[in-house]
Amino acid sequence: MSSRSPAVVPPALCCPLTGQPLAYASREELAALNQRILAGGVTTSSGTAVARPVSMAIASSAWLYPMAHEGVFELTAHSAIAVAAG
Repeated sequence: MSSRSPAVVPPALCCPLTGQPLAYASREELAALNQRILAGGVTTSSGTAVARPVSMAIASSAWLYPMAHEGVFELTAHSAIAVAAG
């Protein structure tokens, strides 16, 4: 996995699926995710198709949580997107 942004996510926030700490997704992670989205077939953990590119997200080692609105992240288990394809 690429290096993450040095910006700090409050330590009280953790991945709802794994309990792991979160960090801001790197540009490389977002670019890879957006390529997968444009190719089709990316879904959230609940099976909802992801149709729009992600501009900002926070992530654990396995799951990514996109920014929903102006700096507010959708940190819910059903909105999680797998970091790796497959």
